[in-house]
Amino acid sequence: MHRLSNACVTLLRQRGGIIAYCLASKASQITIANRRGELAIDYIRAQKSMTIEQWCFSFRGRIGRRDFWIWIAIWMILMMIGFVLADQQLLSVQSVAFFLVLLLWPTTAVIVKRLHDRNKKGGWALLLVVAWLLFAGNWQMLAPIWQLGIGRFIPTLITVMMLLDLGVFVGTPGENRFGAPANRVRFHR
Repeated sequence: MHRLSNACVTLLRQRGGIIAYCLASKASQITIANRRGELAIDYIRAQKSMTIEQWCFSFRGRIGRRDFWIWIAIWMILMMIGFVLADQQLLSVQSVAFFLVLLLWPTTAVIVKRLHDRNKKGGWALLLVVAWLLFAGNWQMLAPIWQLGIGRFIPTLITVMMLLDLGVFVGTPGENRFGAPANRVRFHR
């Protein structure tokens, strides 16, 4: 019978000649076998893979870099479509603004879960709000060098540092205070 190298048997049940082994490891494989040999039924832990609904709307759990970048790409494509439709006057600016507000929840959920994978609290996402406020602020009352520093340099620095932290650096190996290691999002049923 196929076993993972660091797996241990956590459940052994025999009913009518069928023995089910639950192997605890990262893959958490369940193999069902009969007395004559193995049946070709292997179940790789689907209960731990994240659904699209959990990915976009839940603030619990952890996601890896791949799923983070997939969401960023989807977000950028949706934003470009919205702005092009508004520019072509096929959609009102208010509709695009409403669409942008609707995208805030899933974007925040993805960022918070990625921060969890880096073993950081979700509150660190507020740095992006600070960057946006600094970028959108009116700094004309300051000298030109301060306008550039506060209105452009600091927000750019915050955004680049957050993108590096979330999109480039590897998450915490193994479990951390936010749960088990990140699993990939299941995009199909």
